[in-house]
Amino acid sequence: MPEEVKVKFYDIEECGFYKRGDDEARFGEIEEALRRLSDWVDGKELGETEVSPPEDDTIDPTYCLQVHRDATATEFFVAMWIEIPTVENQVGSVNPNDEVNQVEVHANPLQDPQDIAGFPVYFWFLPEEDKLATVAVEKRRRNGRSEMERYMEDFLEFYAGYEAVTKGDTERHKRVIGHCQNHTDPDQEPENYYVRFNSSLTPVPGALEEIRRRRPEIRKVIRKFEVGEERGGVETLEDWKRPLYDVGLYSAPDRQEPKRVKYELDITPGEEELEGMIQRWRQRHQNGSSNWEDYAVVFKGENKEHSFSRSLPKASVTMDVERDENVFVTLESLQNQVLENRAELMERALHDDDVLATE
Repeated sequence: MPEEVKVKFYDIEECGFYKRGDDEARFGEIEEALRRLSDWVDGKELGETEVSPPEDDTIDPTYCLQVHRDATATEFFVAMWIEIPTVENQVGSVNPNDEVNQVEVHANPLQDPQDIAGFPVYFWFLPEEDKLATVAVEKRRRNGRSEMERYMEDFLEFYAGYEAVTKGDTERHKRVIGHCQNHTDPDQEPENYYVRFNSSLTPVPGALEEIRRRRPEIRKVIRKFEVGEERGGVETLEDWKRPLYDVGLYSAPDRQEPKRVKYELDITPGEEELEGMIQRWRQRHQNGSSNWEDYAVVFKGENKEHSFSRSLPKASVTMDVERDENVFVTLESLQNQVLENRAELMERALHDDDVLATE
């Protein structure tokens, strides 16, 4: 059925095994890594695809649902499942209409005690262009990119076939003593490498450059943010009593339901002040902030708001995707529709020079 699909592009800056000081990977680049991931998950049970060390509790457990290659095998589509916490095999929920201080928490039992509660995330990898894209159909704050990056690092380090391990260790608890491009080659000795997978938003020319160029014409700066949600640096209203350019990134003092705030200041920021806003905005979006969070400016003689988010490498296209019997989008239909709309997606997200046009 026709649904809005949102795609956001990132540059793959690092992927593979590096020596100290290296700018280029010695081996394990993105296409090879994805081919090995596709081969590794083939025939496995879902629970066997969790790759982080057993003792690591710094990230939500992530599993690989599917890996599809396109017809030319140069691009990959990956679906992952991010686990969410449960209590005694039950998932908590609340009614948004309940009054604060009288909210009733409901426990919803899983159908099977072995079920893994969570949600799917989808990725489109373009190795020849060193890019990846998050592909979202459902509205969700997390697109899973940070979990995917960590997943790829752990997969490369422990399961991709580059590792040399001590004998007698189990697959899940094995101890890696080094890596080499082909650990089964007797002439290759395992060495110590740094495993890396990092990506960043693809820069799109247009909006920010225009705002920088017209900085002296700015008469108002607008900030949209959320108050009350403790999610790695959400400002409080107290923070906004200081000058706009001096606003830091602080956690809210409580965990109330987030409230959306739009704050305006009649100022013309200096060059350093404007750059500080841009850098803070970029940092927030790199860390997966909500779509509401943004900066905008209004120029003298105008009433139109020019938002920073117009420079994001993103596109939204209506696609005819299919859902399974449990209403989850099927990766195959998502892949087919993305490839069918590939040119439009790339043009909208990466080559839109008129980003200050009417929204």
